[in-house]
Amino acid sequence: MPLVIPLLKGPLTEWSDSLLVEGALPGATVLARTLGPNPRDIAKDVVSGGRDRVPLLPGIKLQEKDRILVQQGLGAEKSGWTPDPLAVPVGKAPTDHGLLAPLSFKSRAWQCGARVWVKGAVPGAQVVVTVAGGVIASGRATEAGDARLALTASLPGVGQSLQAHQEAPPGFPPLAGTPVATSTVVLRIPVGLKEKLPAPFLGGSRPMGCDGSFLFAGVFDGADVTVLRRSDGSSETATFDLDRLSFVLSKPLSSGGDKLEISQALTRCREWLPSDPLRVDVPPAAKPGTPSLLPPCADSVDVYVNQLEPGAVVTLAFQGKDYRGMVPPSATSFVFRLTPLAANETLTARQERCGLSSDPGSVTVPGVGLSIGQVPDVVDPLVACARAVRVTALTGAWVQVWASSAGGATPISNQVFATADSLRVEVTPYLHESQEVWLTYRLCGGGAWKESPHHRVEPKPDVGPTNIVLPLVEGTKSVTVDAIPGAAVDVFAITGMPLNVEHIGSGFVDPRVKWVGLTRPLTQRDLVFAEQRLCSDKSGVGATRNVLPAVRQFTLGMPLKRLSTRNMPKPLVCQSATVILRHNGSWTATAFLENEEEEADCSFDLQFKLEGVSSPFGLVLSGDLSGKGSTQGTALLGIPSSQTFSRQDRFAGFSSPTYWEEVLGATFRFELFVAWNDYEGYPEDGEYEETPDPPP
Repeated sequence: MPLVIPLLKGPLTEWSDSLLVEGALPGATVLARTLGPNPRDIAKDVVSGGRDRVPLLPGIKLQEKDRILVQQGLGAEKSGWTPDPLAVPVGKAPTDHGLLAPLSFKSRAWQCGARVWVKGAVPGAQVVVTVAGGVIASGRATEAGDARLALTASLPGVGQSLQAHQEAPPGFPPLAGTPVATSTVVLRIPVGLKEKLPAPFLGGSRPMGCDGSFLFAGVFDGADVTVLRRSDGSSETATFDLDRLSFVLSKPLSSGGDKLEISQALTRCREWLPSDPLRVDVPPAAKPGTPSLLPPCADSVDVYVNQLEPGAVVTLAFQGKDYRGMVPPSATSFVFRLTPLAANETLTARQERCGLSSDPGSVTVPGVGLSIGQVPDVVDPLVACARAVRVTALTGAWVQVWASSAGGATPISNQVFATADSLRVEVTPYLHESQEVWLTYRLCGGGAWKESPHHRVEPKPDVGPTNIVLPLVEGTKSVTVDAIPGAAVDVFAITGMPLNVEHIGSGFVDPRVKWVGLTRPLTQRDLVFAEQRLCSDKSGVGATRNVLPAVRQFTLGMPLKRLSTRNMPKPLVCQSATVILRHNGSWTATAFLENEEEEADCSFDLQFKLEGVSSPFGLVLSGDLSGKGSTQGTALLGIPSSQTFSRQDRFAGFSSPTYWEEVLGATFRFELFVAWNDYEGYPEDGEYEETPDPPP
């Protein structure tokens, strides 16, 4: 049985000292070799599966213009090698500090923390963290520009700063110029001395049997998180360098379920007690869901599969052969690399965990056709220190961002599989003023890599306060800000008494998409503000915004009456009416009406209309009622003389935060219209005599 071809993550430079490989099976041997001026074997290791870091062989260094291929083998089973056109390129290392943007701290530096996460480095660079007393952490950056470092000494006091810079790693020539440093301030733990830290909470769905990782939140960056399994009393501890992370277990949870206790502690200090445990009941493993496959292009070797279980083994069947690979931990989608896919053939995928297998998902490879859409390109503007860029693409294409450097061109992003026609791509190192930046792309189905037009990076604008530009509504999980394209944005909520400032979201913005996801839904108790960071600059605090309610109810103040057409008329009465509008787009109308007329049936329209909104909204509640106490007319059809009427529907405009704010401030009007059906007919005119026309 063949295996899927693993994916190699980039970008890579001459400084990179390891390879990150995804999709291999547990126990497989991963091999790596290069194409280019100096073809050679560069790595070989037995892996744990899913996502593995493979060190380079002793004495091996990557070289500019190397292009790297990978393969996995397990016993007699082997995958193919990465197709030559999809080899991962190696870029030239920088030569001058002056051509590098400052790094950034992803972690918040809480007092007593034991780890720190620094981003934005050249892949393979040596990242150094210092305080006034000297170096307290150092290590190599990954292909994503991340250096996640354990501190060798305690952080300085609250309000003091620590700095981070990058330099050439050991064994390479030093860079010219002075390192560009960035700094962050040590923060005070917002918990009283000798009090317990808050318990962590689940950042996603509840874990199930066989899960090998799950997301925790509410952790102080740099704290130790301990997971205790009640089934056997075993525990394991990991030091978090972010407030929410996936805890990757040393072994998956039991298939039969378990009971967990999760707590956090700042073990470097005794000023605070460990938190009470978060207790989680883990249900037994369940049958995995059915995978969903994006239709691949004919002649492509890649298929994008969604709705996956982290750590599941996936079997893809094509033309009578099964290809196996493993989903990375915490991933729910993955690109599986097989063999060239023939048009009009069927491809199926099935996932398995703990001996439980899903139903198969399938897709038919479309016939050969032209890709239609905008040509892939980078979206302007690009500004110095930008940490992400927006690119246009064609679904199924591979794209990679490149930039000019002192030594020529170098990749500054991973090769990214496009699942939409527009996507945000993170870059490392961050953009530098006057650089040229462009996109290389390979269209779905193959062909040569092509190059987009080149774009020049503009100077960094002033980093001012970041304001939230759209109204906030309870229950939503994002905010839209006016931040600089490429900036990192943090969102905070002021809650509680005494006041507590909670970090509830972070992310990048770009020229087209300026919303930032939140870690929890907003509530009306929140007072929300945002900050942006670019280069070494941090903006002032933007204006705070209240959170609006997600529901508004409109109630009829006084009964509405409409008299019948009888000589001694009695009315149709709308005794009560309520309209409930919701930000999610749904609405409900309910009303109780009673026909007090004994000599007539009626049909009615109860109309509701918003007033003072930019786009009209109204609804009509219609119905029929028989005469009161009647034994004729519509009463013979079982229609009563009084009844509660209701109706529900949707109006997409309510989901717009701006329009919803108008709805919350709008006035309203109920109106009642009636048509009567008298049992004796309408009253007739009186008798009269015909008279002849007068003579001419």
